[in-house]
Amino acid sequence: MIMMLIVLVLLLMIILDIADVYDDDAIVHDDNADVHDDDADVHDDNAGVHDDNADVHDDNADVHDDNAGDRLMIPMTELVNVEIIAVSVKIQV
Repeated sequence: MIMMLIVLVLLLMIILDIADVYDDDAIVHDDNADVHDDDADVHDDNAGVHDDNADVHDDNADVHDDNAGDRLMIPMTELVNVEIIAVSVKIQV
């Protein structure tokens, strides 16, 4: 009976030692997670640069709107000419 208790105590000590090693590995895992957070901060900086490029794109879109306004001035006279021709064709028929 005493031998069984000694064996159980030894097994318990071995299990606790293995658990201590496992805890140490977990601490190393936390350190790796901190390195991952640093990489995420670098990614945020790159996103800020991307926002600046988007603002430049908006400025180019404004220039495009101005050109579209000038383009609408020309076809209006062409539409009037087409309507006059259509009316004269109807009269001849």
